[in-house]
Amino acid sequence: MAEHSDGLASGSDVTALREILGRFNDARCVFECAVRSLEQWQSLDEEDDARRSCDPEIVCLRHAQKLLADVYDDLDRATARVASNSGTNC
Repeated sequence: MAEHSDGLASGSDVTALREILGRFNDARCVFECAVRSLEQWQSLDEEDDARRSCDPEIVCLRHAQKLLADVYDDLDRATARVASNSGTNC
């Protein structure tokens, strides 16, 4: 990212970060939809819910879902800090 001579990010840097954050959020939403779809598909099975919720695939997907949400939140906070440090409120 280009920086001003005083070390602050420019408005275009903040805009670029927000665009990346938006694309990341779109991907995260698609992933969450896929997890819900898999869970619904599995619920059509006759097996009990307790076993199904411990399936390695579901456990892995839920863990990945949490990791993505955490990264999204970190990016969102960092973008807000950059925007506030640069005096840009995009």
